[in-house]
Amino acid sequence: MSGGVVVFLLIYLGSLVWCTVIGAQKGKGTMMVCGWLLFTPLIYIGACRIAKPNSKWAREKYTFDPAKQQMSKIRFPQEWLVMNHLSSETS
Repeated sequence: MSGGVVVFLLIYLGSLVWCTVIGAQKGKGTMMVCGWLLFTPLIYIGACRIAKPNSKWAREKYTFDPAKQQMSKIRFPQEWLVMNHLSSETS
């Protein structure tokens, strides 16, 4: 293989790994596994879409952006209700 092809493949695999880490932090582990096994663009789609409200990403990043936090609550109502229920039990 030529040097350009090797560089391209390294960049491509690096971006897949990076997007997988971001997707897993956003609470989309199943989507990441399906992306690796079935359809690679799912990895990029999962990394670009809004995070689940109970994920590490949402807890860290969306505290400064109330609009994204509200959008996440609307998009994933079951996760939000479970998280709210569990936090009220511990208090």
